Amino acid sequence: MKNKFISFCLLLALPITLISCNTSKDEVIQSNPSPKEEVTSGLQEQPEESLIESNIAAPYTKEQSIKNNDLVYDAKEEKYVDNTPLKNFLDNVKINKPAKVRYTQYYEGLLDKMRDVEFDGKAFKLKEYDTKSPELKYYNYIVIRGESITVVSNYYKLDGDGMKLFPVENINTFYGKWSIDKNVASNSVTLLSNDDISKIIGQLIEFSPSYINYNNKKYLNVKYNNESISNIEFQSGFKGVTFNDLGIESNTVNSISLESYDNMIQDDEVNGIHGLTLYEKSKNTIILYKGGVFFELHRQQ
Repeated sequence: MKNKFISFCLLLALPITLISCNTSKDEVIQSNPSPKEEVTSGLQEQPEESLIESNIAAPYTKEQSIKNNDLVYDAKEEKYVDNTPLKNFLDNVKINKPAKVRYTQYYEGLLDKMRDVEFDGKAFKLKEYDTKSPELKYYNYIVIRGESITVVSNYYKLDGDGMKLFPVENINTFYGKWSIDKNVASNSVTLLSNDDISKIIGQLIEFSPSYINYNNKKYLNVKYNNESISNIEFQSGFKGVTFNDLGIESNTVNSISLESYDNMIQDDEVNGIHGLTLYEKSKNTIILYKGGVFFELHRQQ
């Protein structure tokens, strides 16, 4: 048993070749993870007695998982079969309501990952299952605990940049054309004059996977950085401005900043897109931060 468990932990800790998302982070999501390649970070070697046998018989098929309303992810297609379980789980967490979800990941029909994530209203309990030991009749698991969930490098992680939980889906919901409709808040110091703000309101801006159209100019080879930010973190960065000022009711919000684009160094914050950051308020409304000013944008149909 001890040798099997050590092999399990070593397998989970094997390095893989990573694609670039955010090189400042230890982990990034792989574009096409295979059953034996995905890294699970933060899982340290546990004493033998912490390995627990579950009542889940192997194999746990994709059909079973879907029938049980699990959060099922197809690693080859890079999408969820149905993301409703994830949405329900996160909605409950945001209001500090106890919740749980089972995440399963399949690659070409084979179970690659399985984990149960439970929230008791204050903290998180994770059951990480060993899916790499086909000789077992029942899946074994270890327990890991944490205090928070954060989005890092397009992945929900436990306690900041720790244990991977499940991938973020639909990080491109802000793609499309938007109208800049109004100014909703400002920092105490801004780079924009009242005339600048008046000229910006009414303009259109278009976001795509590789370019941004704004102010009669097309910015190419755009790369975005997505992360979750809490109201407390937001207030520490923007003195005097809160989520409430922006009309954001949740305690956390998805933030999209520009990591790079062509001619970024020559661009400026007044007439260009340098320093632009987005905060997703809802499906059809986002907040744009530019030059110290927060604008509300609405999706163009």
